Amino acid sequence: MKSFVLSLLLLSCLCCFADDTNIIAMSDWSAPVEFNRIAVRGRLLIVESSQPALGWPASKSSARMFIELQKVSPGTGTEFYVDTVSHLNCELVNKDGTSVPLAPSGGWDGGGGRLPYRVVLPSDSIGRIFVADGPMSPLVIHPNGIPSRRWSIPAGDTNVYYLSGTLSVITPENQTNSDWEGKLVFPKTKILANKQ
Repeated sequence: MKSFVLSLLLLSCLCCFADDTNIIAMSDWSAPVEFNRIAVRGRLLIVESSQPALGWPASKSSARMFIELQKVSPGTGTEFYVDTVSHLNCELVNKDGTSVPLAPSGGWDGGGGRLPYRVVLPSDSIGRIFVADGPMSPLVIHPNGIPSRRWSIPAGDTNVYYLSGTLSVITPENQTNSDWEGKLVFPKTKILANKQ
């Protein structure tokens, strides 16, 4: 039994390391925000992947952006709503701190948020919320869940970029079963654009 448990532990560590190779950007956790004695924190995550769950062939042609949320206070699960189109605001800056302009607006170029997301976080758990996706070359990054709003970093670009953002969680007018609200501030994180 002991060897079985150790094998599972080793396998989970290997899976974590394997996932790390696909990370384009992962911010540190935000400071926890407390509301109704419930504390939640979050972070931004961009990974190189595809959408095999939708029946597409596995590939690494896509940069998919997520928000990860974690309930950090004890107690039962927490329910709330996340709108990544209206209430997520990200900023991309260069190494000098100058804001990077958005790419010219075009047609739909990838998946975007389906809103609002109803999120149920059990105690001591992490939930991953999809924001948007785009190609890896050029690397497309979104300031929110609107697919046509994007930054585009060309293949071979050696500049250094940093992504940060905020997410405001507000209960929709037609919903009453929300336990938590607040504004999460995602710390600045370096974009590993040279993964292209």
